[in-house]
Amino acid sequence: MEQSYKNLSRSRPLSLALLAELGALEGLSPPTEAFDPEGAWEHTYRIWAVSGGPARANLGYLRIRREPDRGGRSVTLSVEKRLVLVGGQVYQTDADIKCASDALSSPRSWRIDSVIMGADGEAIKATAVKESVTVKAGKLRVKAGGRTMVRNVSVPFTSDWGLFDVAQRLSGEQTEPLEFAVLEELDMPKEGHVLRYREMSDLELNGRTLRLACYQMLGHGLLPYEYWVDDKHRLLMAISHTRAYIFDPTAPARLTEMVAALRGRR
Repeated sequence: MEQSYKNLSRSRPLSLALLAELGALEGLSPPTEAFDPEGAWEHTYRIWAVSGGPARANLGYLRIRREPDRGGRSVTLSVEKRLVLVGGQVYQTDADIKCASDALSSPRSWRIDSVIMGADGEAIKATAVKESVTVKAGKLRVKAGGRTMVRNVSVPFTSDWGLFDVAQRLSGEQTEPLEFAVLEELDMPKEGHVLRYREMSDLELNGRTLRLACYQMLGHGLLPYEYWVDDKHRLLMAISHTRAYIFDPTAPARLTEMVAALRGRR
């Protein structure tokens, strides 16, 4: 079970070792079969955070599905994110991102929808946002609410969700640093980021020794991130100072149980 945070210093950022110490990795059992990061796949991650106390440790989930096109020149990343809010409300985000089949999974176009589901399970219409975006020559053409806006973006760029794909296709110690801008949740660009190989580390987990490669992202406007990838190139964890995404196919069921419990207290 997850430990209490009473003895956890708030100045101590999340790390692989701290997550293990807090019990956040209990139940993590990554698949043992072969994995092709260049092919079609679907991964689900539990969203875990240190803020909010033990009852809020598991905040929701992130599911990403990768589907290459038949010609191999582009891929589609489908994203489903759910975050539990106060009183059993749920913030829902769904996106489909058409990407170049390149080292950064560079976005070419996307649509993204978000809405808050109320404690009664109904959508709060005033919170609904729908956007569709196309990219051309360093400009984003954004259509939302019947309006069209044009915004600049530095190239090359990727999205924070695209980095879950990027990290799985890196080459360990042979990885050359990648420089880019990041669109956080496909919104405002954060420039000056570098993703590079950091280290190899062994993780003892449920009677298994996992050999993990760590890639670190540093830059402006976002907290540093570590991406931990197993020896089959499957991304098991993405960790920042206050939040972690932990490979866990059961995360949607966890969210359903949590929401039901919170709504039952009303």
